[in-house]
Formats: sequence, C-alpha cells, structure tokens
Amino acid sequence: MATAPEAQRASHHPRHVLVQRPELGLTENKSGNALTTQWGWVIRMSSPERAILEPIDELPAHESFHNLDTVFEGLATLNPRRLMALLQSCRKIKVRRLFFVFADRHKHCWRERLNPDDFKLGTGDCTLVKGGKIHPPLPHHGPFETSTGAADGP
Repeated sequence: MATAPEAQRASHHPRHVLVQRPELGLTENKSGNALTTQWGWVIRMSSPERAILEPIDELPAHESFHNLDTVFEGLATLNPRRLMALLQSCRKIKVRRLFFVFADRHKHCWRERLNPDDFKLGTGDCTLVKGGKIHPPLPHHGPFETSTGAADGP
C-alpha cells in the first residue's frame, strides 16, 4: 500500500507527537478492499477518543474553550478503555488535565470509569489564559465559566 510521503504527512499532522504510541487511536479509512483516494494513499483517521485530545492540545492559541465545550457535550459514547490507553500514552499534562475539566463539566457515563488518580496530572497551578478562573479539583486557570469569548481563543 502506498502512503503519503513522510514529510508531507508530518507537516499536515503536527499533533502526531501528542501520544507516545502514535498508532494508538488511529484507523485506516478503507472502503471495502479499495483505498479511498485516487492516488492509492491510505487515509488515517483518529478515533473519536483521540480526536477530542487533539483540539485540547490547541487551546487556547488555535481553538476556543467554547467550541471545545460544545463538542464535548455530544461525546456521550466514548470508549473508556480507549480513553484510558490514550490518556496514559498522552505526553502533555495540559491535555490530560483539561480533558478531565471538560469531562467533569459534562458528566457523561464513561467519566465514572476513569479515575484521574490513574494518570500523571502534575502538581501546582497552570494558567492557560490571563484572568482565568481556577477549576477545582484540578489547578487549572481557564475561562470555564465565561461566555464573553474575549479570552476564549481564536
């Protein structure tokens, strides 16, 4: 099977370093036995569990808290085992912490199956935006209760 040149893939997908095991949460998009591109490239897609971690990594510079919060609202069917594997493989404390901030806000049933103590969440406060509010029990400062959008990202 042919794949996109390595340099081109890396330039279009800079988040490939988000998890220690890059293959985790990725699937190849195939239609029957045929590839889905006319060039014969394999298209790799993130599972929903991995796909939500990628924009969390973009906060607050390239993604807004409000948009991500809205997306999180609809994530009622995530797989807790896949989430556990991805969060344990995730290299960024910010992503792990913020994942639990959003998960706690929306109280989906899969959240009960994930114990934050099982993941390295770091210690101390972390400020994402100037003037943000602290989110207990995780020491993260962000605009979690604001609706102005002023400090909410792009």
